[in-house]
Amino acid sequence: MAIAITLAWVSHGLAGTLSSLFGLLVCGMVMGLAGLAGGMGGGDVKLMAAVGAFLGFPLALFALLYAALLGGLLAVVMAATRSDLRRALGNIWAWSKGVLRFSKDRPALGQGAPLYVPYGVAISAGAIWAVASQYVPALRVP
Repeated sequence: MAIAITLAWVSHGLAGTLSSLFGLLVCGMVMGLAGLAGGMGGGDVKLMAAVGAFLGFPLALFALLYAALLGGLLAVVMAATRSDLRRALGNIWAWSKGVLRFSKDRPALGQGAPLYVPYGVAISAGAIWAVASQYVPALRVP
């Protein structure tokens, strides 16, 4: 992250540095909240913060959006291939109710092994998608 901020300073001065810092903070805070809620690992939080620092503020938000879309798609595909889609959706519902009530008690989730999604793949693909959408407007979602 220090490299990203330094590169932003060298290439764009104070404006680039502020953009890099704001991208780091926004992406890190959004993913950090997901990590505190139990839905994200620390490595994923740091990776998204680094992506935010490298891309800068406006583009980092698109990377965050695309990573969320791709991560959700990846989770559904993984659950469907393991024949766990129904249980996974039930777990998401139970987890969401606990988070919306701001409860520290985690709800009891379904039986069986939890579905771990390699979210780093979705974060990386989302960052690539965000950068590519700057050059190919047809790739833009919003």
